Amino acid sequence: MTSDRKPLLLRATEWSLRRLVRVWPLETREWAAAMATEAGEIENPWAALRWLLGGVLFFLRSVASHFLAWMRLPVGANSPLGAGGNRPAGLPRHSRLVTATLLLAAMALLLLPQGREALIAIRSSWSNSEMAASDKRAIEDLAARAIRERDARKLAFAAVSYPEPGKSNAWAEQAVAMDPALRWIYASHATRGMRWEIPESHLQALREFDPHNAFVYLLSADRIYRSKLFPLHDQGGATKSQINQILAGDSEWLGWMDEAARATRYENYVEKGQQLQQQIWREDRSFSPDVIAQSIQSQAWPDAGNLLAYGDLLIQRAREFHLEGRDAEAERSLQLLADFAERAGTIGRNQRDLNGWILETVRQKSLIELGTLYRSSGKTDRAVVVDVEVANLKKSRMERNSSHGQTFDSLISPFLWKGLFVQLSALAILLFAAISFLSLSSLEIDAVLQSKTVGMWSRIRCFVADYGPLVLLAACASLLLAYRPFEQAFAQFRSGATPVPTQGQMMLLLYSLHFASPTNLGSAFWWWMITLSLSALAMFILFRPLWKRRAAA
Repeated sequence: MTSDRKPLLLRATEWSLRRLVRVWPLETREWAAAMATEAGEIENPWAALRWLLGGVLFFLRSVASHFLAWMRLPVGANSPLGAGGNRPAGLPRHSRLVTATLLLAAMALLLLPQGREALIAIRSSWSNSEMAASDKRAIEDLAARAIRERDARKLAFAAVSYPEPGKSNAWAEQAVAMDPALRWIYASHATRGMRWEIPESHLQALREFDPHNAFVYLLSADRIYRSKLFPLHDQGGATKSQINQILAGDSEWLGWMDEAARATRYENYVEKGQQLQQQIWREDRSFSPDVIAQSIQSQAWPDAGNLLAYGDLLIQRAREFHLEGRDAEAERSLQLLADFAERAGTIGRNQRDLNGWILETVRQKSLIELGTLYRSSGKTDRAVVVDVEVANLKKSRMERNSSHGQTFDSLISPFLWKGLFVQLSALAILLFAAISFLSLSSLEIDAVLQSKTVGMWSRIRCFVADYGPLVLLAACASLLLAYRPFEQAFAQFRSGATPVPTQGQMMLLLYSLHFASPTNLGSAFWWWMITLSLSALAMFILFRPLWKRRAAA
């Protein structure tokens, strides 16, 4: 039967088998050629189809057998080794199978949840900007998803964690429109830095939302304080008496501070913010610690100068009342100040308020002035009670400061060194991944091009191809071990069982990887020393076997 008269299925079978022969492994290509020739003798189309299917299965078995044989060879070898399996010069000792196993094991470690979390944290810590671009995109994606799903809490988190005021304010207003109970975020999405400012419309919403909370009135007074004082600082600063004089003449500022002093509650919304952070981080662990740190950092804090200036003004007012013989009014003024500072300071300490220390200072000064007033009025018994109260306050402050320092050293300092080990492991992964890839790829390219490189460069490539993947696997394991304390601390934070007692210490923990980052200019000297030392060690490890071989030759 001529080829023109053959059925289409017979011709397709012959054509397919001829094409398969061209890509057939060399070891069994003769069998493939015989199979293609035999196909030309088949006259039944269905028999030809079965013959083709058998040929395809034979081809797959041959390819698999060839691949396994190829994997047993060293990197850069395409043909069987010499007699007895001797390895020719210019090839690594380890087979492709060993090399691939090591590389896959290293990749598997990085793909574990702990590995992915570590990589996310390290990537963010290497950003020179306030927030890495990848973190910004993650927050923007969360906001877009929250708007689609009408999830007010997710949108609120995006608002408090985003560093740019335009989008942050817009998202905050959208979140509050969805859930008015979230109006507290207006005190938790201030622009980063010293010059942050909360819009007046947000302050008004806060006052309407929580009218008995002293904190919202302090924020309202602080807006006036900053608008008046920052221009003076830009011009060279102002003395304490000048600041007090300026503020004493501002009735609106005094009005908000008086409202704060008379308020029956003090809440800074830190706990609400932490619950929101924990919830979002539990739901999406892909957020880096930097995003959580930024959301903490966005919390608005009234400048301590407000409290100090207000304390000085009330004390000065009490002295004037005393000189005018109005001791009862002087006592009421000082007692109001002391009660406010005690109420806000006690609650603030439990809520990790950054102004707790200043509030205690204001209370101490008001009590000392109150004792002086009692003694000058002949009320020595009351003065003694106040003196005891001042002594107890000083003692408790000293004890708390001492325990605070010990807590800081025990909780934070170890993380700084652990952060350095995390960064060293990450750098080792980058280094050995790069040199292993270069060595392995150059060896395989030489095999494809059938070129042979000899000499020092060839021996270095083989040495790196043999031991680079092994060191890479060790570096990945080291990264997971070094990052484990951070993973546990962050997991405790997400669960609400964080051992870090203050917001400032939590910030240091979240940013501790930044402190040890190669991009941190403050650690540049140490990174130069570490880099030089590791480079010298790497040169010694790489070239020592070569020197030993040369000496033996």
